[in-house]
Amino acid sequence: MDKNFACDKCDRTFVNISNLNRHKKSIHDIIPDTGFQCIICDYFVRDNHTYINHLHDEHQISIEQKSTVCESFEAFLEWKRQIENEDSSSFISLRGPRKNLNIVTYYYVCSRSGKYESKAQQRQGRVQGSKKIGGRCSAYVTAKKNNDTGIIEVNYSITHVGHGRDLKFLNLPERDREEIAAELASQVPKSVVLGNVRASLESRLQRKHLITSKDLQNIEASYNLLGQVKRASNDLLSVEMWMEQFKDLPDNPILIYEKDDKPFMLGIMNETQQFMFEKYGKNILSIDSTHGTNAYKFQLTTLLTVDDNKVQEVIGTIHVRTFMSDDYPAYYNAWCSIMDRPDNRLICAWHVLHSWERNFKKITDKEKRENVKEKLTSIMRITDINEFENEFSRYMDFLQTDASSKAFGEYLLEFYAPRKEMWAYCYRAGLGINTNMHLESLHKKLKYQFYNGRQIKRLDIAITGLMSMLLDYEFNRLIRIEKGTRSNHSWKNKQRHISAISSDFQFAQMTASSWSIVIPEQGDLYTICSVLDTNKCCSNNCTICDICYHNFTCTCSDYCVSTNICKHIHYIAMKISSERIDHGELSVVANDEHRDEADAIMKSIASKSSKAGVNINFKKRRLIAAFTNLVQNAKDEKELDIINRAIKPIQPSILAYRKKTNLACTKITKGNLKKIEKQRKKKTAQKRKNELLKDNRPVTVIEKLTE
Repeated sequence: MDKNFACDKCDRTFVNISNLNRHKKSIHDIIPDTGFQCIICDYFVRDNHTYINHLHDEHQISIEQKSTVCESFEAFLEWKRQIENEDSSSFISLRGPRKNLNIVTYYYVCSRSGKYESKAQQRQGRVQGSKKIGGRCSAYVTAKKNNDTGIIEVNYSITHVGHGRDLKFLNLPERDREEIAAELASQVPKSVVLGNVRASLESRLQRKHLITSKDLQNIEASYNLLGQVKRASNDLLSVEMWMEQFKDLPDNPILIYEKDDKPFMLGIMNETQQFMFEKYGKNILSIDSTHGTNAYKFQLTTLLTVDDNKVQEVIGTIHVRTFMSDDYPAYYNAWCSIMDRPDNRLICAWHVLHSWERNFKKITDKEKRENVKEKLTSIMRITDINEFENEFSRYMDFLQTDASSKAFGEYLLEFYAPRKEMWAYCYRAGLGINTNMHLESLHKKLKYQFYNGRQIKRLDIAITGLMSMLLDYEFNRLIRIEKGTRSNHSWKNKQRHISAISSDFQFAQMTASSWSIVIPEQGDLYTICSVLDTNKCCSNNCTICDICYHNFTCTCSDYCVSTNICKHIHYIAMKISSERIDHGELSVVANDEHRDEADAIMKSIASKSSKAGVNINFKKRRLIAAFTNLVQNAKDEKELDIINRAIKPIQPSILAYRKKTNLACTKITKGNLKKIEKQRKKKTAQKRKNELLKDNRPVTVIEKLTE
C-alpha cells in the first residue's frame, strides 16, 4: 500500500490518517486537532456537548436542547423537513452514520457551519458572500435508530450562534426541487412554473419564493431533464449519440455526416421531404442559408445541401424549371455540378435591392441618390422585355454621363447589366416566384418559435429544434390536407376582387378578347387578354368571378411576376358577367388532390413511433435486460456517468405522471357581444383621404350595370 501520510516531526509515513494521529499522540505527545473552534473566541473543543457548555459558561449564551421520538426513518425525515421549514434553516450531515450494536446514530449540523476556502485564484466572490460562517454553529440534530424496533430518538437544538436566519444562504429544499423538476418534466413552461411558485406566497416568505429563471435552468440540468436533447455535456459527443439514434430508425434522415479531418457537414432529408421534393421540386427550387443557429458559425442551408452526390443517390437526377437563390453563385454552381442545368436562374429580388442599397452611397448627391433608387426600382418592375431593354439602356447612359453617379453606373454595368435575365421582372414573368421570402419566413419561424429567439450555442439543441420544426410542418400539412385550406392566392384574389369593385379604370382600347385600361391617378396602361376555350382549371381562382389564373392574361407585375389574379382582370371579368356579385366565399383546396402527400407524411411519422400493444411484463423484462447489459458492459467511470446522467430525469418524469400535474385554467365565458358598445377609433389621415376620394369619384361601369 502507498503510505501517503507523513509525520512532520519525523520521517515516518503511514497508510491512513488514523495511524498518523495515533503515532503523534504516543510518540510525540501531540493531541491532533480533531475538534473545532468556538465561533466567538479561540477556544478549541472536541465535541458538541463541550461546545454548548462553553457557550453557556463563557459567553452566557443559553442553548435550548429538545428531544422527540419518531416511529420510522421516513417520519424522521418528514419531521426534519418541517423543522427546517419553520426555522428557516438547513441541517446537513458531515459524516456517515455510526453503528454500535443495534443502534445507528446519524449526526447533522447547521449548514452554515464551516469555513469557505476558494480554490479559484481569480474567481470573483458572490455578492451576498459565503454561507459558511468560519466556525461551528451550535444548532444540531442527532438521531439514534434502534434496528430492532425501528424507533428513532432525536436530540436537537435550533438555537443558532454566529449567524441570523438569512434565506439567501439556504439551499432550495430537496422536496421543492423535486416538485419543480416534476413540472419541468411535464413540459410546463419555465415562466409558468416561476409564476406558480411566486403565486404560492401567502404570509411567510420561504426559500422557494426566491428562485429565478437561472435556478430553474440549474434544476433542469441537475436532473438532466434535457437528456433527450443534451445526450452528453460534450457537444460533439452528444451529436454523435444523435447520429447513432438516427441510424436505428427505419427512415434514417441523415444524408451526410462529416467531421474530424473534413469540414463539418450534416445533411438531413426525411421521407416526407424526399416525397415533396420529388413531387414539387421539378418546377421551382429555392436555396438560402441563415446564421445564428449555433455558436460555431455553421450555416443552416435550406432547402437542400448538395455534396458528394448524396441527394442524387437518393432521388436521382432532377431537372428543375426555375432555380432561385441569393446573389452569390455558390449554390447554383454546386447544383449544376450534380444535377441538370435549370431552364431559368433567378436572383431573389430582395437580395438585388439590398445589394443596390449598399452601393447607392457611391452617388455623392443625396437627392439624386433617392431619384436613382426610385427610377431603378421602377425599371426593374417593367414586365415588357422591349420596354425594359430600352429604358435600362437609356438610364445606364445617363448614369455614366453624370459625374456624381458615374461610379454607381460602372458598378451596375459590371455586375448587373450582363445578368439582366436573372433580376428583371420581365424575364421572370409566369415563372411563379419573385423572392425567397418564403424561406426567410421558415428560418424566422425556426429561430423565434423553436429557438425562442435566442442564439443557440449547442449543435444538439439546434438539431432538436430543426427536427421539431420538420415534425410541425408535417402535421400542419396533414391538417391542411384533411380539413382543407384557403391558399394564400385565395386571400389575395379576394382582396383584389374587392379592390376592383371600388376601382374606376378608363378604357383606352377594347376588342372582343382584349382590353386596354388606364389607371387615372397613375397613368399606367395595362392590357388584359382573354384566353379562349379555357375553363377554370387550378386552385388559384376566384369563385366570385368564376375564373382562374389561366383564363386571362395581364401585363401588370402583380399577374406576371406574383402570379395573382390582379384587380384589372377582376374588373374585366365582372364587366363581362354584367352582374355585381357579393364578396362570397374563398375557394378551398380539395384534399383528394394531395392524398399521396398525406400517405407519405403518415408513413414518415409512423416510422418514428414505437410499436404499441406489447405486454407490460414483457416490456419490463426487456428494459431490465437492456439496462443490465449497459451497466455490465460499461468499460470505465465515464461510461457509468453517461448511464447515470441518462436515468436522472426518470424520477421527476414519473412523479409528474403520477401527480398528473395540470395547469389550473379559468374558463372564460362569452357574454352577449351584441350589447357591447363598439370602441371609438380615430381615423387616420389616409382613411379620411380615401373616404373623401370615394365621395367625389364618378359612378363606375360596374355600378351602372348593376343598377
